[in-house]
Amino acid sequence: MNWGRGIIIGMGLFMTFITVLVVILMSKNVDLESEDYYQREINYEQELSAMRNANKQQHRISVGLSEEYVVVQVPDSVNFTNVSVYLRRPNNSNDDQFYKLNNSKNLLIPVSKLHKGNYGVEISYYVDDKPCLQKENLTL
Repeated sequence: MNWGRGIIIGMGLFMTFITVLVVILMSKNVDLESEDYYQREINYEQELSAMRNANKQQHRISVGLSEEYVVVQVPDSVNFTNVSVYLRRPNNSNDDQFYKLNNSKNLLIPVSKLHKGNYGVEISYYVDDKPCLQKENLTL
């Protein structure tokens, strides 16, 4: 065997490797974290302000996990209004879920409705007409 054949075989193997790599990577589904990320970037300062307002609160909304439910509890001591809970799945936007608490202090989300994995929990609410935002991570 001479150098010419070795180089040709090496180039052929390299091109095959690159072709297989491109086919595999192009077949993967890549979801954006959110479809409106430009608008979210513009409103990011307001989001930071809402997070600061939530951190100043003495009593916070708690998120817990039991065997059957994801439990969101609103404390009775503070008047939280317009409470909404958004479960965001980073790797699949089809699994995102949105809940609104209407005149209730507890929210029970059945674990059977959720796929196993990581979720970002965003809880938005108002206290004394100030917007507040809590962000937490939840792993099922």
